[in-house]
Amino acid sequence: MLYRKIIITIILLFMIGADIVAENVKSGTGALTAVTTGDENTALGGYTLKSLTTGHGNTGLGAYAGQSVLTVNGGVYLGYGAGYGNTSAHKLYIQTIFYPALGIFGDFSTGYFGINNSNPAVALDVTGAITSSGTITGAILVGAISHGTPWDMADGQYTGEIVHGQAGEALIYGDLVRQHTDGKYYKTDADSLITMDRYPRLALATISANAYGIMLIEGFICESDWSFATVGGALYTSTTTGAMTQTAPSEVGDRVQVVGKLEVIDIVYFDPEHSWLEI
Repeated sequence: MLYRKIIITIILLFMIGADIVAENVKSGTGALTAVTTGDENTALGGYTLKSLTTGHGNTGLGAYAGQSVLTVNGGVYLGYGAGYGNTSAHKLYIQTIFYPALGIFGDFSTGYFGINNSNPAVALDVTGAITSSGTITGAILVGAISHGTPWDMADGQYTGEIVHGQAGEALIYGDLVRQHTDGKYYKTDADSLITMDRYPRLALATISANAYGIMLIEGFICESDWSFATVGGALYTSTTTGAMTQTAPSEVGDRVQVVGKLEVIDIVYFDPEHSWLEI
């Protein structure tokens, strides 16, 4: 029975003008015309996956979908011109080229997906308002605010006002960062004026250099690796890059900037002052 279904499927594909070459399936003028060693790709539509040469396991549906893809694997491109210009593997594009900023985007390798957001930084990253007629549970971001009960947070959780930013260097969860003149975020250091920021942020994920991620502007954050011990005590920008400390810097040339306080053990209330004192 299974073989019969496969044979019928192949016959139907040929009837609609599909070609099956090297385990690739294509239908449409200019579809998959550049493929060399690429296999297990499916292209349905005019010029769909047109430039693909050695890529594996890509799916394109719609004219010009994935047209610029060359050698990447595992992409899904649905819609007229979807994913046009993409050069990265394992991406999802559900869109039309007429409105390139709108649609559903994703990265299967990270598990991050976005609605009207082509650079998602969390499991579901939405740009715009959300209306629900049902119940939403879990860690929810509503606009720029994540609502929760700070004292019940577990390691790695946070609640507060966030912003998306691009890392200028590799960052990890809880790093204190500053924005450089190139617009990217780097670790702070109270030793020098140029490594300080009147509006520092806290990284809320592991973010590779030049990648985008979310950062805390103000709110609560839980990190069990912190060794802060004085509940209610102030936290300062540290002379250790990317760190906070409960000991105010004291060397000549250091900057003293309060960035928050220890609310309870492992949970920090982050609310940085927008000025500092130079020793």
